[in-house]
Amino acid sequence: MLNPPFRPRSGERVSILTVLADPEERGGLLSQLRRCKWDIQSVTSFEQALRRLRKSAVGVVVAQYRPCGRLTWRTLVDELRCKTPAPRLIVTDRLADEAMWMEALKLGADDLLTQPFAQDEVSRVLSHAWCSWKTECICRGQSAAHAL
Repeated sequence: MLNPPFRPRSGERVSILTVLADPEERGGLLSQLRRCKWDIQSVTSFEQALRRLRKSAVGVVVAQYRPCGRLTWRTLVDELRCKTPAPRLIVTDRLADEAMWMEALKLGADDLLTQPFAQDEVSRVLSHAWCSWKTECICRGQSAAHAL
């Protein structure tokens, strides 16, 4: 039985940005997220992600580990860590092995999302990440909608 996805309180928006260059990977994740009534934004490069992050509040970023555009994954991590509170970073990659996962966690990923995507895992990982980010917003006295 699938766990129901996290449902925000009335008026709250769960904001998630996906950064996946591969159309198949992106489609697989987005198909899992369709059931959730979350605000999902999707881009295909780290450059696009940085532009989006500078314009709007995002609580969770799901990004592939492999290079995605001209910038490196580390550039994305550095940009996220400059925000207060920092969006939670979830790493996914269909080519991931144990060494890649360890490196991602060491460099600043908050969690990992394995592929192929399973609805239960996607819902659990992203709900946990968003709740963690929102809790930090509350502790800092910020509205999640205005945490830029």
